[in-house]
Amino acid sequence: MDEQLKQNTLQQKDIQNGIDKTQALVDNGTAYKSSVDELKAQLLQTVQDKVQLSSSRRSYLLVLGLLTSQNLGDSTVLLPPSTPALSSDIKRPELKLYDIQKKSFDIQSRQLETGLMPQISAFFDGNYGRPTLNEISNALGPYWITGIRFNWTLTALYTYKNSKSLFTLNQTDLDVQKETFIFNTNITLTQQNEDIRKYAELLEKDKEIVDLRTSVKNASSAQLQNGVITSHDYLTEVDAEALARQNMILHQVQLLQAEYTYQNTAGN
Repeated sequence: MDEQLKQNTLQQKDIQNGIDKTQALVDNGTAYKSSVDELKAQLLQTVQDKVQLSSSRRSYLLVLGLLTSQNLGDSTVLLPPSTPALSSDIKRPELKLYDIQKKSFDIQSRQLETGLMPQISAFFDGNYGRPTLNEISNALGPYWITGIRFNWTLTALYTYKNSKSLFTLNQTDLDVQKETFIFNTNITLTQQNEDIRKYAELLEKDKEIVDLRTSVKNASSAQLQNGVITSHDYLTEVDAEALARQNMILHQVQLLQAEYTYQNTAGN
């Protein structure tokens, strides 16, 4: 909208220039007053367009201010972001999630193998009281028990093979999910890269079209001053140049949006 407002100002200047030249012809009796009126009507229409654009800009700024907790008014200047350095390296957070899940399966698999091993532990239990371990004495005294405990759960042997196969299957499925995600992301990046190329080519043509339309408009301005063309013909060329600039503005924004969308898809 900022760019459209700039273009609107240029368009008003072009129309006002046409009014001044046509008014001079009317004063000299070589043009009709209706030609001036047509230009003035178009000028008022352009002023109305500016009112609508300014109102929409103000509305969007208010919404943006609420979203960012900032006081944004009509005087707020918005700068377009710089062109990002495009990178096809995929750094999406989903890839980290896949890696973490795979590590989790590795840990569970190691725990499963640990469960097959026999467990050996030493223990010591000491007390002081009566009776002690000496059954023929009722005197107070210390006593203790120490030893080695051996435990081997054989049931894990029966479920180990199935559990191991399940972990292997889960890891394989996770690898397939990761590969599919990378593949689909690359497809999306390919399509978005084509959009970037398309808008870049359109923008190059837009610049050529604007230059040509500006040249035709300037020639029409001279022709209007000399009474060769009518004010209606002049307005046609002014509108054609304005439309060409509008298309260029649109493609500039679309190119920038496509570039940032590409970076977002890649996780950069």
